[in-house]
Amino acid sequence: MLHERSVRCHSPSRRVGREGLYACSRESHAGGRHPALRPVLQQTRRRVDALLTEALDRCGHAGADTAQLVAVLDGTVISALVEGDGRARIRARTAVAALLENDSST
Repeated sequence: MLHERSVRCHSPSRRVGREGLYACSRESHAGGRHPALRPVLQQTRRRVDALLTEALDRCGHAGADTAQLVAVLDGTVISALVEGDGRARIRARTAVAALLENDSST
């Protein structure tokens, strides 16, 4: 069940609309509060962070702060969803790109 939800929410071949993003966010938070699912989600998060770090390294962003990137991405998407202007993905891309650009210029 957890895998199916993750695939549905994070599949690159499937664009999830605003309500879908809300649903994925709610499911993720609910799973994090569930004692049986919490360790699985923590392990999954560590694996995703490792893969993201590897991808960033390969793309010329070695040493990028993965935790900061994820936090900026999450916060930007949540803010954009609350504002309801339909620009969550655009705002997230812009925020992460700016952070990576600042990181590479220092």
